[in-house]
Amino acid sequence: MDDVTAAKHLVRLLDLTSLNNDDTESRIEKLCAKAQTPYGNVAAVCIYPKFLPLAKSLLDGTSVKLATVVNFPDGGSDLSKVRAETEYALEKGAVEIDAVFPYRNFLASDYQTCADFVALISKITGKKHPSKIILETGVIEKAALISRAAGICIDNGANFIKTSTGKTPVSATPESRQRHSGNRRLRPSQCRFQGERRHQNHRRRKKISGSCQRDHGLEMDKPVQLPHRRQFAARQSDRSNRKRILI
Repeated sequence: MDDVTAAKHLVRLLDLTSLNNDDTESRIEKLCAKAQTPYGNVAAVCIYPKFLPLAKSLLDGTSVKLATVVNFPDGGSDLSKVRAETEYALEKGAVEIDAVFPYRNFLASDYQTCADFVALISKITGKKHPSKIILETGVIEKAALISRAAGICIDNGANFIKTSTGKTPVSATPESRQRHSGNRRLRPSQCRFQGERRHQNHRRRKKISGSCQRDHGLEMDKPVQLPHRRQFAARQSDRSNRKRILI
Protein backbone atom coordinates (compact mmCIF):
# COMPACT_ATOMS: atom_id res chain seq x y z
CA MET A 1 0.00 0.00 0.00
CA ASP A 2 1.47 3.37 -1.00
CA ASP A 3 1.46 6.38 1.34
CA VAL A 4 -1.46 8.17 -0.31
CA THR A 5 -3.66 5.08 -0.22
CA ALA A 6 -2.69 4.46 3.38
CA ALA A 7 -3.50 8.08 4.30
CA LYS A 8 -6.94 7.86 2.70
CA HIS A 9 -7.62 4.67 4.63
CA LEU A 10 -6.36 5.93 8.00
CA VAL A 11 -7.87 9.41 7.97
CA ARG A 12 -11.41 8.08 7.92
CA LEU A 13 -10.57 6.00 11.01
CA LEU A 14 -9.55 9.00 13.10
CA ASP A 15 -11.35 10.76 15.92
CA LEU A 16 -9.95 14.18 16.85
CA THR A 17 -10.40 15.15 20.51
CA SER A 18 -10.09 18.41 22.43
CA LEU A 19 -11.14 18.19 26.09
CA ASN A 20 -8.86 20.79 27.60
CA ASN A 21 -9.99 23.06 30.41
CA ASP A 22 -8.89 26.10 28.42
CA ASP A 23 -10.57 25.17 25.13
CA THR A 24 -11.86 28.14 23.13
CA GLU A 25 -14.11 28.57 20.13
CA SER A 26 -11.03 29.34 18.08
CA ARG A 27 -9.46 26.02 19.07
CA ILE A 28 -12.62 24.10 18.23
CA GLU A 29 -12.85 25.87 14.86
CA LYS A 30 -9.31 24.73 14.09
CA LEU A 31 -10.14 21.20 15.22
CA CYS A 32 -13.16 21.06 12.92
CA ALA A 33 -11.11 22.41 10.04
CA LYS A 34 -8.45 19.80 10.72
CA ALA A 35 -11.15 17.11 10.61
CA GLN A 36 -11.57 17.76 6.88
CA THR A 37 -8.47 16.82 4.90
CA PRO A 38 -7.45 16.40 1.25
CA TYR A 39 -7.47 12.65 1.94
CA GLY A 40 -11.01 12.61 3.30
CA ASN A 41 -12.76 13.43 6.58
CA VAL A 42 -12.04 11.96 9.99
CA ALA A 43 -14.80 9.91 11.61
CA ALA A 44 -15.63 12.26 14.50
CA VAL A 45 -14.56 15.08 16.78
CA CYS A 46 -14.95 14.80 20.57
CA ILE A 47 -15.47 18.08 22.42
CA TYR A 48 -17.15 19.54 25.48
CA PRO A 49 -20.95 19.92 25.22
CA LYS A 50 -20.86 23.73 25.19
CA PHE A 51 -19.04 23.63 21.86
CA LEU A 52 -21.49 21.28 20.15
CA PRO A 53 -23.60 24.02 18.48
CA LEU A 54 -20.47 25.61 17.04
CA ALA A 55 -19.05 22.31 15.80
CA LYS A 56 -22.40 21.28 14.36
CA SER A 57 -22.61 24.50 12.33
CA LEU A 58 -19.06 24.05 11.08
CA LEU A 59 -19.45 20.39 10.18
CA ASP A 60 -23.01 20.48 8.85
CA GLY A 61 -23.22 18.59 5.59
CA THR A 62 -20.02 16.63 6.21
CA SER A 63 -19.57 13.03 7.29
CA VAL A 64 -17.84 14.03 10.55
CA LYS A 65 -19.82 12.97 13.63
CA LEU A 66 -19.99 14.74 16.98
CA ALA A 67 -18.97 13.07 20.24
CA THR A 68 -19.04 14.59 23.72
CA VAL A 69 -18.74 13.86 27.44
CA VAL A 70 -21.12 14.06 30.42
CA ASN A 71 -20.48 13.90 34.16
CA PHE A 72 -16.93 14.69 33.09
CA PRO A 73 -14.46 14.53 34.63
CA ASP A 74 -15.80 14.60 38.21
CA GLY A 75 -17.90 11.43 38.10
CA GLY A 76 -20.64 12.79 40.34
CA SER A 77 -23.85 11.03 41.36
CA ASP A 78 -26.47 13.74 40.69
CA LEU A 79 -28.72 11.82 38.31
CA SER A 80 -30.90 14.80 37.47
CA LYS A 81 -27.80 16.71 36.39
CA VAL A 82 -26.57 13.76 34.35
CA ARG A 83 -29.95 13.47 32.66
CA ALA A 84 -29.96 17.16 31.79
CA GLU A 85 -26.39 17.06 30.43
CA THR A 86 -27.07 13.98 28.31
CA GLU A 87 -30.35 15.25 26.89
CA TYR A 88 -28.73 18.59 26.10
CA ALA A 89 -25.84 16.92 24.31
CA LEU A 90 -28.14 14.79 22.17
CA GLU A 91 -30.35 17.78 21.41
CA LYS A 92 -27.32 19.76 20.24
CA GLY A 93 -26.23 17.07 17.81
CA ALA A 94 -23.98 14.65 19.68
CA VAL A 95 -24.25 11.06 18.45
CA GLU A 96 -21.75 9.56 20.89
CA ILE A 97 -21.87 10.10 24.67
CA ASP A 98 -19.06 9.27 27.10
CA ALA A 99 -20.27 9.30 30.73
CA VAL A 100 -18.01 9.14 33.77
CA PHE A 101 -18.97 6.43 36.27
CA PRO A 102 -19.78 7.66 39.83
CA TYR A 103 -16.62 6.00 41.06
CA ARG A 104 -16.59 7.66 44.49
CA ASN A 105 -20.00 6.18 45.24
CA PHE A 106 -18.71 2.85 44.02
CA LEU A 107 -15.69 3.00 46.32
CA ALA A 108 -18.09 3.76 49.18
CA SER A 109 -20.01 0.56 48.30
CA ASP A 110 -23.01 2.52 47.04
CA TYR A 111 -23.57 0.10 44.18
CA GLN A 112 -27.25 0.91 43.69
CA THR A 113 -26.46 4.53 42.73
CA CYS A 114 -23.89 3.24 40.26
CA ALA A 115 -26.39 0.83 38.73
CA ASP A 116 -29.03 3.55 38.51
CA PHE A 117 -26.52 5.85 36.82
CA VAL A 118 -25.58 3.38 34.09
CA ALA A 119 -29.21 2.39 33.54
CA LEU A 120 -30.17 6.05 33.14
CA ILE A 121 -27.44 6.73 30.57
CA SER A 122 -28.37 3.59 28.64
CA LYS A 123 -32.05 4.54 28.63
CA ILE A 124 -31.45 8.11 27.41
CA THR A 125 -28.97 7.18 24.70
CA GLY A 126 -31.13 4.30 23.51
CA LYS A 127 -30.28 2.16 20.51
CA LYS A 128 -29.26 5.04 18.24
CA HIS A 129 -26.42 6.25 20.47
CA PRO A 130 -24.05 3.81 22.22
CA SER A 131 -23.71 4.23 25.98
CA LYS A 132 -20.06 4.50 26.95
CA ILE A 133 -19.05 4.46 30.61
CA ILE A 134 -15.65 5.68 31.83
CA LEU A 135 -14.76 3.80 35.02
CA GLU A 136 -11.72 5.82 36.16
CA THR A 137 -9.72 2.67 36.82
CA GLY A 138 -6.68 4.60 38.04
CA VAL A 139 -8.73 5.63 41.08
CA ILE A 140 -10.62 2.37 41.58
CA GLU A 141 -7.24 0.66 41.20
CA LYS A 142 -7.83 -2.83 42.65
CA ALA A 143 -8.42 -5.51 40.04
CA ALA A 144 -11.35 -7.11 41.84
CA LEU A 145 -13.09 -3.75 42.17
CA ILE A 146 -12.51 -2.88 38.52
CA SER A 147 -14.09 -6.20 37.58
CA ARG A 148 -17.07 -5.51 39.82
CA ALA A 149 -17.55 -2.02 38.38
CA ALA A 150 -17.41 -3.45 34.86
CA GLY A 151 -20.06 -5.97 35.84
CA ILE A 152 -22.38 -3.21 37.05
CA CYS A 153 -22.00 -1.47 33.69
CA ILE A 154 -22.69 -4.63 31.71
CA ASP A 155 -25.72 -5.59 33.82
CA ASN A 156 -27.27 -2.17 33.30
CA GLY A 157 -26.96 -1.86 29.54
CA ALA A 158 -23.61 -0.19 28.84
CA ASN A 159 -22.33 -0.76 25.30
CA PHE A 160 -18.74 0.30 26.01
CA ILE A 161 -16.52 0.32 29.07
CA LYS A 162 -13.60 2.76 29.13
CA THR A 163 -10.71 3.03 31.51
CA SER A 164 -10.08 6.68 32.26
CA THR A 165 -10.79 10.35 31.68
CA GLY A 166 -7.08 11.10 31.61
CA LYS A 167 -7.73 13.80 34.21
CA THR A 168 -6.54 11.86 37.28
CA PRO A 169 -2.93 11.27 38.42
CA VAL A 170 -3.17 7.63 37.29
CA SER A 171 -5.11 6.92 34.11
CA ALA A 172 -5.26 3.68 32.10
CA THR A 173 -2.73 0.97 32.92
CA PRO A 174 -1.89 -2.41 31.35
CA GLU A 175 -3.24 -4.07 34.50
CA SER A 176 -6.65 -2.41 34.24
CA ARG A 177 -6.86 -3.33 30.57
CA GLN A 178 -6.04 -6.93 31.40
CA ARG A 179 -8.65 -6.99 34.14
CA HIS A 180 -11.30 -5.79 31.71
CA SER A 181 -10.44 -8.02 28.79
CA GLY A 182 -9.95 -11.02 31.06
CA ASN A 183 -13.35 -10.58 32.68
CA ARG A 184 -15.59 -13.44 31.58
CA ARG A 185 -18.61 -11.17 31.88
CA LEU A 186 -17.30 -9.20 28.89
CA ARG A 187 -18.11 -12.06 26.53
CA PRO A 188 -21.66 -10.98 25.55
CA SER A 189 -21.74 -9.21 22.21
CA GLN A 190 -23.53 -6.14 23.54
CA CYS A 191 -20.55 -4.76 25.47
CA ARG A 192 -16.95 -3.92 24.59
CA PHE A 193 -13.99 -2.90 26.72
CA GLN A 194 -11.99 0.15 25.71
CA GLY A 195 -8.39 0.20 26.85
CA GLU A 196 -5.28 -0.64 24.92
CA ARG A 197 -3.04 -3.39 23.67
CA ARG A 198 -1.38 -4.05 20.34
CA HIS A 199 -2.82 -7.00 18.45
CA GLN A 200 0.42 -8.05 16.73
CA ASN A 201 -1.08 -10.72 14.52
CA HIS A 202 -3.97 -8.78 13.04
CA ARG A 203 -3.30 -8.30 9.37
CA ARG A 204 -4.46 -4.68 9.57
CA ARG A 205 -2.20 -4.15 12.60
CA LYS A 206 -4.76 -1.95 14.28
CA LYS A 207 -4.60 -0.89 17.91
CA ILE A 208 -7.06 -2.80 20.03
CA SER A 209 -7.72 -3.93 23.56
CA GLY A 210 -9.94 -6.70 24.93
CA SER A 211 -13.24 -7.02 23.11
CA CYS A 212 -16.36 -9.10 23.07
CA GLN A 213 -17.38 -8.14 19.55
CA ARG A 214 -17.43 -10.95 17.02
CA ASP A 215 -14.27 -9.72 15.28
CA HIS A 216 -12.58 -8.63 18.52
CA GLY A 217 -12.41 -4.97 17.52
CA LEU A 218 -12.76 -2.23 20.11
CA GLU A 219 -12.55 1.39 20.95
CA MET A 220 -9.82 2.87 23.09
CA ASP A 221 -9.88 6.42 24.34
CA LYS A 222 -7.40 6.68 27.18
CA PRO A 223 -4.44 4.34 26.67
CA VAL A 224 -1.31 3.91 28.73
CA GLN A 225 1.64 6.12 27.78
CA LEU A 226 2.93 5.36 24.30
CA PRO A 227 6.23 6.34 22.61
CA HIS A 228 6.42 10.01 21.62
CA ARG A 229 3.60 10.67 24.11
CA ARG A 230 0.98 10.15 21.47
CA GLN A 231 -2.30 8.54 22.44
CA PHE A 232 -4.09 6.28 20.03
CA ALA A 233 -7.44 4.62 20.17
CA ALA A 234 -9.29 2.17 17.99
CA ARG A 235 -12.98 1.70 17.78
CA GLN A 236 -15.51 -0.17 15.74
CA SER A 237 -18.96 1.22 15.07
CA ASP A 238 -21.85 -1.08 16.02
CA ARG A 239 -23.90 0.03 13.06
CA SER A 240 -21.41 0.39 10.23
CA ASN A 241 -18.84 -2.17 11.39
CA ARG A 242 -16.29 0.54 10.62
CA LYS A 243 -12.91 0.62 12.36
CA ARG A 244 -11.74 3.95 13.76
CA ILE A 245 -8.56 5.14 15.36
CA LEU A 246 -8.62 8.03 17.84
CA ILE A 247 -5.62 10.29 18.24
